[in-house]
Amino acid sequence: MQLTRVIPILCMSVWAPFAAAAFPGGGVALVDEATSWVSQETGIPRGVIQMSAPDRRVPIERCEKPLRFRFPFKGNQRTVEALCQEPSWKRFIRVKIDAKTNVVAAARDLPDGHIINGSELKLVPYSMTINGSYTDPKVLIGLKLINPVNTDTIINQSMLINQMAVFTTNRAYEAGELIERAGLTRVETENPPANALTKWPTGVVTASDYLEANQTLSKSNIEQSEYVVVTATNIIRGQVITRNLISKTLQPKKQIRAQTLSTFEEAIGLEATRTIRAGTPLSVSDVTAADLVRKGEKVTLVLTRGALTITVDTIAMEDGKIGEQVELTNTESGKVIRGVVSGRHQARGIDP
Repeated sequence: MQLTRVIPILCMSVWAPFAAAAFPGGGVALVDEATSWVSQETGIPRGVIQMSAPDRRVPIERCEKPLRFRFPFKGNQRTVEALCQEPSWKRFIRVKIDAKTNVVAAARDLPDGHIINGSELKLVPYSMTINGSYTDPKVLIGLKLINPVNTDTIINQSMLINQMAVFTTNRAYEAGELIERAGLTRVETENPPANALTKWPTGVVTASDYLEANQTLSKSNIEQSEYVVVTATNIIRGQVITRNLISKTLQPKKQIRAQTLSTFEEAIGLEATRTIRAGTPLSVSDVTAADLVRKGEKVTLVLTRGALTITVDTIAMEDGKIGEQVELTNTESGKVIRGVVSGRHQARGIDP
């Protein structure tokens, strides 16, 4: 049986302050305060509220007064508006509320004594946490059922034989290489070696050192890792970061510093605050909002008038970051016009 949770849709028409103190600035703090405000307003736990990170190319300034929040659109809780009164600015943040948890269930009827494989399992949404249930099908591969299980039944620990097992490698692995559960053999044993790995962890797992084929894994042989953004080549201070300048690599969680970037979107279009050598993980302090338009450079201005689109070649008369207005000189007429920075060497016209 699938349960659903009804989330009331509130009509917010007034501003509501959340914190009592001044706002320190920064995207992380903005998302944190907005999440807490949504949780307080809706009664929904913070853990099921997802906020889209603000565009890093537009700095989130400090606010001398507490931020004020509201749902700006009637009957819609998918957007939160944050307002700063001193200095005056506002930001819109996308919200996703998902109060359901995916748990593992049987994809078909399974007999008692059956050894489970991945194709016989599926994830189903459930509106509450069930004691002893599983959220990752991979941890059940190779386990044996005590009793028959019908299709769509949610599997919990009481349905499985509590037996010790170890994992052996099917091939050799280099240190730092990704290890997937499907590439291992699960072997049941009554006397596992000391410190043997008997439960496969969730998340991304890599080899902590060189592993031979048919080696029984110990807890010290693996480590949980995450992908981080690193420089693919040397980047000089002030250089605008593009996709070809960065890549991703796996790194053990314990070695990842706070504020390390994990997605390309967090870096592309930003400017390096220092000279960075190839292979260096990028952190928040390594990048800042870039002047995508710089004084004296050529800028393509796009003007839209209804269905008509006009492209004008201009020269920038001042520096500008994404979303900022800048003065531009038409290279043909010499006329000075204003545009909004939309990308590197690009701007769009201001609606009349």
